[in-house]
Amino acid sequence: VEKIVVVPNGAEISTKFHSTKKSVNDNSVLFMGLLSYMPNEDGIKYYLEDIHPIVEQQVPNIKCIVVGKNPPQWLKDLSEKNPRIKVKGFVKDTKEYLEAATVCICPLRFGSGTRLKILEYMGARKAVVSTSIGAEGISVSNGKDILIKDTPTSFAHAIVSLIKNPHLAKRIGDASHLLISEQYDWRNIGKQFAMIVT
Repeated sequence: VEKIVVVPNGAEISTKFHSTKKSVNDNSVLFMGLLSYMPNEDGIKYYLEDIHPIVEQQVPNIKCIVVGKNPPQWLKDLSEKNPRIKVKGFVKDTKEYLEAATVCICPLRFGSGTRLKILEYMGARKAVVSTSIGAEGISVSNGKDILIKDTPTSFAHAIVSLIKNPHLAKRIGDASHLLISEQYDWRNIGKQFAMIVT
């Protein structure tokens, strides 16, 4: 019987990311993902229509940054009407957006597979708010290394709590980075795989 080995998805873990000291005008929510992938388009539409208005009531200066290839026309049109919604499209390097983000989000409502965006967020030591479906396939602990919320109101309140409580955001971000470093670092995964196949 041949041995079957399952290699998990991983992330590049960087120690270069750090929490930048932000002014009161720098609060931002970051969403990343291929926008021609229907679950991602639905997720950002769900966020902007049902969640973001609730966040704006508590944090009027909030910005939403959307990074991802093939943004749909409705999203580009929305960003032209609302200067606080920034659609960046495809970018070669996400580092500057990850470093500047206050909170990273994964508001997916359907789809399958590991959400690599969450691994990338966590690898950058960011506090993440996700739906249950968005966090599927990752060994996260709600309230410890991520906040999982499945209604627009609870999702929005989680974002607001992280923005208004930097210590909470740092605690969640540090815990998420530790989780990724221990379980999803490509270097460790590669070493384990090499040991198995040699």
